[in-house]
Amino acid sequence: MTWQLYEQLIDATPTTITVTDFGIAPHWAWLRTSDGHVGIAAVYPGDGRPVLSESPIGRPLIDAASMVTSWNFAEAGVGLAAINAWVNRDASHFAEAPDAFVAYASHYAGKRVGVVGHFPGLERTLRDVADLYVFERVQRPGDYPDSAFEYLAQDLDAVFITASALVNKTMPRLLELSAGLDTIIVGPSTPMSSILFDAGATTLSGFIPTDPTGLVGTLKGIGGGRKWDFGKRVNVSVDSSALLEWRNW
Repeated sequence: MTWQLYEQLIDATPTTITVTDFGIAPHWAWLRTSDGHVGIAAVYPGDGRPVLSESPIGRPLIDAASMVTSWNFAEAGVGLAAINAWVNRDASHFAEAPDAFVAYASHYAGKRVGVVGHFPGLERTLRDVADLYVFERVQRPGDYPDSAFEYLAQDLDAVFITASALVNKTMPRLLELSAGLDTIIVGPSTPMSSILFDAGATTLSGFIPTDPTGLVGTLKGIGGGRKWDFGKRVNVSVDSSALLEWRNW
């Protein structure tokens, strides 16, 4: 594997915006910018190496974005949050969408569908698919180990991939294995960037914050509501990728 996907996401991040604040909650990293936006991304539990050696506060956003290549997955989550603080903004450009699994369940009825990452309620929401394969590192009853995707991907018609695979560095290989399939990147960590279409995704299902202060408060555990209350779910297919092009300033 190469770093091409990560390098492209980093290079698309501006140098003129700086980081004003960031944090790591039990499951989410968040990062705020000097122009008033916020990005979030999933983090994985546990300690790894290397740890954050320097705070990103006051540094250019692109410097924080480069942390996505870290093998410390908390640090990498901060890096992905920095990327998302740039690409996941200006919600008025997007129509609000339902949960990705709800949105596409009927489309894949009778199909063989894989999901990388065990999302809540999958068996109920995708009950009309012909076969459901869930690939998960920390398995629950009925799940396949995530390594099984190497062997079973080409038996599928479509696959939903958790965007947190960008944090643990498995995304490039997952996209490579998914070539020729309908490939939906899903979750609040999803960068709404056409770079992922170039890498093989066919749909991006992400989250655009609309209330940075409320969202950060919820992630810190000091505000009410759920993160979904402070943003908009959005779905963009490769056929509608022009929706993302206005950001290429």
